[in-house]
Amino acid sequence: MRTLKYIFAIAVVLGFLGYVCFDIFFPNGFGGDDEENSATTKKTALNIGAPNNISSLPIWVAEEDSIFDSLKVDISVREFTDQLDCDMAFAEGKINLSISDPKRAEWLATQKKQNFTELRKFPMPYAMVACHKARIANITQLKDKMLAVTRHSSYSAAAFACLDSVKMKHDSVYIVQINNPVVATHMLHNAELDATFLPEPFVSLAKTMGHNALYKNYAQALLIAKNDIKADDKKRFNQAIDEAVKRIRKNGIKHYSELIARRCKCSQQFDNELKVRF
Repeated sequence: MRTLKYIFAIAVVLGFLGYVCFDIFFPNGFGGDDEENSATTKKTALNIGAPNNISSLPIWVAEEDSIFDSLKVDISVREFTDQLDCDMAFAEGKINLSISDPKRAEWLATQKKQNFTELRKFPMPYAMVACHKARIANITQLKDKMLAVTRHSSYSAAAFACLDSVKMKHDSVYIVQINNPVVATHMLHNAELDATFLPEPFVSLAKTMGHNALYKNYAQALLIAKNDIKADDKKRFNQAIDEAVKRIRKNGIKHYSELIARRCKCSQQFDNELKVRF
């Protein structure tokens, strides 16, 4: 009987330790964006990938304001914290609409042999932001520093262009790949990165934290669609986006600060700094 009690006590302790370890290392479970979204996505005519940056705002407004529902758009919105995951979901046919960096869209066409139609463009302001603790005031001071970018993106193209502009060798900077702006912002603030490329609203958030922008660009993200989407579905979708953009222009970007912070999974501290026009 005493032996059974010992075995039971050990089993309880091991079970508790296992639970604690799982909770520490996998606070959100084993699944990432793809698994989480696949569990909640309905089988619909349209499935759109929306990265967590300001370019996705019209999609969020159309969903939250029930514009899609009122126009009977048969759609599900899948959120991504990683642009590469979003692009791969499009390439693999898991989504048939996507908001993509123009360089990433070019990569989809050339490297993944994807045929798609460009429906419209959305604002995609971004910047290279330096950690205030690194005391970097210009591009030349990036030598032997760590810079985070996304592969085959406008960020990586801009990074190399910036280095070329000051005649620095590309390998003089330690370039690492970080695709999630939430992670990149956190690492920047903790001085785990010397600099990183960020989209809005993370640029504005980083600035309110005291970090400085070394380079800024106001690019345009592409909303792309698979060519086999039915014309009627595409028409209703475009009408919904037109209405969402109209509301954003009428209400102003600040009106949607809470929505942006919630969808981007970041602090709303960017509130007074963020200025983007749709």
